[in-house]
Amino acid sequence: MKKSFILYQDQCEVVSNMEDIEAGRLFKAIYSYENGVAPEFSDRTVEIAFQFFKTHLDRDSKKWEEVREKRSEAGKVGGKKTASKTKQNKQMLELPSKPQQTQANQAVSESVIVSVNYLEYINILKNKDALWATALEKGLGLRPKKVWALLDLFKAHLETQGTAHKTLESFKNHFHNWLKKEDQNRRLEQHKINRKGAL
Repeated sequence: MKKSFILYQDQCEVVSNMEDIEAGRLFKAIYSYENGVAPEFSDRTVEIAFQFFKTHLDRDSKKWEEVREKRSEAGKVGGKKTASKTKQNKQMLELPSKPQQTQANQAVSESVIVSVNYLEYINILKNKDALWATALEKGLGLRPKKVWALLDLFKAHLETQGTAHKTLESFKNHFHNWLKKEDQNRRLEQHKINRKGAL
């Protein structure tokens, strides 16, 4: 079951033109629909606005389902490959010299990470890679801990694009490039450190 859905910026105008009570009813209708319950409407305005959102929700659900099925199939194939390489990977880990041990660990890491999805990449980064996050924050002038919030936005971007990554490194590179693009389009301003007096 899907755990999230996306509301788009271009839908904001519809909501901002509604009364607060109508917008609240619309929001509840969207949640009901996404949870498999057909919403009931007593207000024609809310019903019409909902149809606009429903089109996007249905399109995104279809896209999500297609991606989920592809990943499921890829996971089945990857699981078979991983099982056949387990013995070989164990032998690589038992090599005595440090350079060879490091190469073995990298080989095992890369073969395991191939089957990891981006949600797991995010968890890996949040739990084990604070230096990387700090470097990104300093490089882009972000407030502390904002990289984690931006990773969640990036996850939503990946869900809409149906993008997958085979390695943690390619995921990090994509995220960094996405951040630079967002910065160029001035969509990171709310996450940046306020620099009063800067030219």
